[in-house]
Amino acid sequence: MAFLQRLFKVYPGEGRRLILFTLLATLLQAGVAIGLSIADSVFLSRLGAGSLPVVYVTAPIVMVLFVPFLSYSTSRMGIDKVFDLIQYILIGGGLFFFVALSGWFPALGESTIVLYLLRLYAYIWLVSLYTLFWNLVDGYFDILDAKRLYPIFGGGLAIGSALGGGLVTAFSGMIGSHWIFLLWPVMASLSIFVALVLRRSERKIDDDAEENKEGFLDQNAKVLKTAGKSSYVLLINLVMFGTLVLTTFTEFQYLDIFSAGRNEQELAAMFGMLFLVVNLVNVIVNFFLFNRIIVLIGVKNALLIQPAIYLLAFVFFFFDGAEYAAIFGFLAYHGFYLSFDANNWNFLFNASPSEVKKEIRTFTEGLMDPLATAVAGFFLLLAGSAMASSIDWLSLENLGTIGLGLAFLHLGVAFLLRNRYPTAIMENLRKEWLNFSVSRKELREKFAEEDLESFQMDSLNPTSAAHFSSIRFLGLKRKAAALESLILSFSEDPDHQEERSEILAELLEEEDSFVVQRVIQWAEQEQQSFPVSVLRELGSHGLIPSRKAMPLLASESAGDREAAVVALWNSRDLQDNFMALDELRTLLDGSEAEKASAISAFGFTNKESYAHSLVAYLDDPSPEMRSRALESIRMLVGPASGRLIPRILRTMEHASEEDRFRGIEILERIQDAESLFPLFRMAQEFNPRQRRRVEMFARSLGLKSVPAIVAVLDNDSLPYRSRSLAARTLSHLSFAQLDSMVGEIVETEIQTSYLYLDRAFVLRNSEETSPSIYLLGQFYEDMQQVTLEFVLELLALAGRIPDYEQIAASLRSANPRTRGDSIETLEQSVHRTVFRNILPLVDSRPLEEKIEFYYRNFSGSRDSAQAILEKALKGKNDLEKALASQALFESRGEKSLDRIYRAEPFSGPISRSVYLSLSEGPDHPMNPVERLQALKSEPILGGLSILNLRSPAVEAVYREASNTTLYSRGDRADALYLAVEGNFQVSDGGKYGVQTGYEMLEALGTGSNHSGTNGKALDSGNDSDVLRRATVTMKTGSYLEIPRSSIEEMLESDPQASIAILEALSK
Repeated sequence: MAFLQRLFKVYPGEGRRLILFTLLATLLQAGVAIGLSIADSVFLSRLGAGSLPVVYVTAPIVMVLFVPFLSYSTSRMGIDKVFDLIQYILIGGGLFFFVALSGWFPALGESTIVLYLLRLYAYIWLVSLYTLFWNLVDGYFDILDAKRLYPIFGGGLAIGSALGGGLVTAFSGMIGSHWIFLLWPVMASLSIFVALVLRRSERKIDDDAEENKEGFLDQNAKVLKTAGKSSYVLLINLVMFGTLVLTTFTEFQYLDIFSAGRNEQELAAMFGMLFLVVNLVNVIVNFFLFNRIIVLIGVKNALLIQPAIYLLAFVFFFFDGAEYAAIFGFLAYHGFYLSFDANNWNFLFNASPSEVKKEIRTFTEGLMDPLATAVAGFFLLLAGSAMASSIDWLSLENLGTIGLGLAFLHLGVAFLLRNRYPTAIMENLRKEWLNFSVSRKELREKFAEEDLESFQMDSLNPTSAAHFSSIRFLGLKRKAAALESLILSFSEDPDHQEERSEILAELLEEEDSFVVQRVIQWAEQEQQSFPVSVLRELGSHGLIPSRKAMPLLASESAGDREAAVVALWNSRDLQDNFMALDELRTLLDGSEAEKASAISAFGFTNKESYAHSLVAYLDDPSPEMRSRALESIRMLVGPASGRLIPRILRTMEHASEEDRFRGIEILERIQDAESLFPLFRMAQEFNPRQRRRVEMFARSLGLKSVPAIVAVLDNDSLPYRSRSLAARTLSHLSFAQLDSMVGEIVETEIQTSYLYLDRAFVLRNSEETSPSIYLLGQFYEDMQQVTLEFVLELLALAGRIPDYEQIAASLRSANPRTRGDSIETLEQSVHRTVFRNILPLVDSRPLEEKIEFYYRNFSGSRDSAQAILEKALKGKNDLEKALASQALFESRGEKSLDRIYRAEPFSGPISRSVYLSLSEGPDHPMNPVERLQALKSEPILGGLSILNLRSPAVEAVYREASNTTLYSRGDRADALYLAVEGNFQVSDGGKYGVQTGYEMLEALGTGSNHSGTNGKALDSGNDSDVLRRATVTMKTGSYLEIPRSSIEEMLESDPQASIAILEALSK
């Protein structure tokens, strides 16, 4: 059994589903083969091949009426109910034709109409049952499963055809045709039973959509409208139309040759034997060749095989119209077409618009087949009529020549569909995800009048969550309206004046004459009620006269005196400038508040030399003083300030988010490429907005930044985020340079991804178990995913795949179909060798098979758990070293300290903290790794990755409890608490984690987080509204206090963590 599973690539747990679908395919196709064989033999023997064009012309009329109802029924009732209904119709129809062919009622048996109906009946279900079966199968498998398993189902269809043909051959000389035809409704009855078992035992990957309430005409109009907008659907229909026209010509040719000189019994026996032999070949193709060919050449290239086969068939008909050409024509249709091309269409339809995929398939297969048959039939009727005698080339004798020309044209259209397939798959992925890639400029250009009206309404409401963003967006198109809304906002809401001042500065940047005049008017009217930030901003633009600024020098408020200094410094009167300098000296010698005001005022002096004097304040103990100094330096520096770079970079390492943005802007103003390498190295700790700002800075430097960026990208000791940022930047600055590097880096990182996977596998199955070994295994799982996404990003940036963000997001999706489409996009985009190496990392095969692939292709030996720990101690990642140090200590005790020390544990803050903690012995303080272990046991945070929890683990504070009140009802929720030893007691008999505990997590993001142009979050909400719902105490024990800032840093750094927390909170 294991051998068969490996041979057919069947994963554990798939056996029952595979058997049921294969059996269903066999029963359906056996019935069709029986019915078609009997219908062809009776029709040809009684009416002859010359009557076939009538069937070909009539069939489309029937299908045009039938297919819309089938499509509508599928949408309205669901595929399962439609399947059962059609089986019941087959049973009733089969019984009718059994009676008609029996001769019991001569009027029926001798009726020409009944014979035509019999041939049409067999044709309709030949087309419709095939579509119905694959639509049913499509609900249970994604495209990756399809490539493994659909050939087996195709083999089931081939077995059914062979079985049906064998039964016809075996019984044709023994019993009448009507008794053989009766086997078809028997097969339909068995199919109902198998489908029932299948539905009760197997679960779909996408449940049937909610019942469609649209009417018949509306639903079909929607399908046609969607199809009409898709060039891919148009090409699918053209290629299928061409294939089926050639199929009809081929069928007519071989039927005409076979029918010469044979009676009904001989024809039935011959068709039965041909169906048997050809479908035995089809079984071999489906079971052993099809999926291997698809893997080798891909779906889009396999599309070209059938057009080439028909081209060859018409070459044979053209040069030799004997039995051998007819046999090859039968093989081209019932062999290659049904076993290979029809299976490949299952993959091609997967790229059609996802919202109406089943309906489009029903329309395409249901209408293109009869339409193509009708066109071919009309042509055959015309070619066989008397009218054709007047046209030399229009005759049945020239059908081989005409078919040969059409085959060449058909091959060209197939090439167009081949090239469109990868793009269509990507468009389907794009529909599953929101597009956040639109730039600010593009967004602004898309603003309609109704958007601007909406912004204006929100801009007039200071309590709106979108208040500040609305003013900013309104200012892009309507500056006057934005300024009036801002003035109103100043007067109605006393909070968040700094944010309003920033918006005012943005509106004044372009020095619009109306804006300046309106601000001067406002200043004349409202100066006394202005906050300091506004006075300072207006003063920096010279909009406050010195006569109005001088009285502020006598104020007791340091802020007022700061605003006066700024206004006087920007005056054109030299005496005012001297007064400003004198006041600056006074403020610097004053209190802390006065000193802070002086530092802020220096930023408005426009004197670059003052920036060097302010550097000393970057070491001030006060965070506010450091922030003010950094902001003033930002306003003063220029290209001549290169000596400040090392000091600014050092300040940024442990700075707040706002200060990091200030630091980046300082480096932007200095414009020195030497700052890039250390800045990129620091990017691991940056959030996405900060990394984007760094990228913009590097790109602004032009080609002189390329050497530093190449050094970052090529340095595998740097974090992946740093290298990812370098790759993104390099793709804009020097694509040729990036393209030359990507191949080697991708190959190396794929091997590294497998290495991480192998290490995780070894540690997971190790006999040596400890909490830290478990965490280290999870760390390697996380790193494997990070490495894989880095590879995908490189491929996208180098133009090898279309869209990294969407493919990476789709690979993380819980929907197997979405994941399958993303993998199919990869296969159609990258080099075959690259895809072959990536595929085990992204598909659903068992972990053991992935590891086996790794050793078969990349590595010959496996490390033990201890060897992995030793290598981790020497690793480049600080967290990896810390986890390995803790794991060694847990397994060897204090004897491991010497080994840990020799691994240089002081190279990173986490590994250093762990070593110092362990050095204090068994009763050491709780270190970051032990805090990480505790966080992994927390119900909400435990589902996050090790990399996500790094910041909370480092920032969490361990505390002992002794009748301690952690917080009281109504307190502000600014931390998360986790019991390490003991339990929390909740007031009023509540339960921690239910009534209270997660208020802070629930509130994250509920405030307004409208980002300004400098990337800072502008919180227009009131944090004090996030209040505790109960009082929590702890009598004895210990707990961790996790500050809100560390959680926010984690969420800003990786948005996926936000999604995981929301999912956990919703359970």
